[in-house]
Amino acid sequence: DYRFMRNIVMHEHGHGHGLAHEGPINQTKLMEASYTAVFYGPRDDDIRGGMRNYGDFAEHDDSYDTANALGAFTGQITVENHSLTALADIDWYAFSTPTASLFDVFLQAEGSYYILDSVGGGIFTNQIMDLGFEIRSGASGETLLLAQNAAAIGVQEVLLDYSLPAGNYFLKVVRHSGNDVQRY
Repeated sequence: DYRFMRNIVMHEHGHGHGLAHEGPINQTKLMEASYTAVFYGPRDDDIRGGMRNYGDFAEHDDSYDTANALGAFTGQITVENHSLTALADIDWYAFSTPTASLFDVFLQAEGSYYILDSVGGGIFTNQIMDLGFEIRSGASGETLLLAQNAAAIGVQEVLLDYSLPAGNYFLKVVRHSGNDVQRY
């Protein structure tokens, strides 16, 4: 499967994106200075590094007029591999409900645990920011319908059976504390 060559190419591509070698060398990150065949492709730390430098793949969604279009809500919509990257970063999503609907939201911080240095210090990257969300309506999202931040940092925010009449809406993902890259 050419894992060796693919991992080397991805590692070198990481340098091209501005990522330096990471330590300690413990076979947990693609950007470590030594090759490992333990995994394939970028790991959590590598992905967070790219997002720190450039945002997630859907970046430039920091306002209602550049919101990620999710389309008509007629069933489950899953959004993956997005992030907030700094104090001022927010993510907007636009969606519609063709008929009155009960709306559920599950917002889960993504991440892992890894060791940062040779003395055993580590980080849980699913506990970088305390995430919350808002449901908004109006042409520019000016009407706040609901603000949710009930769960502790790293714990999934859950909203069940929120009643929405037919119409156009926004879901806005916000940070309540923390200031580094938080994947969700």
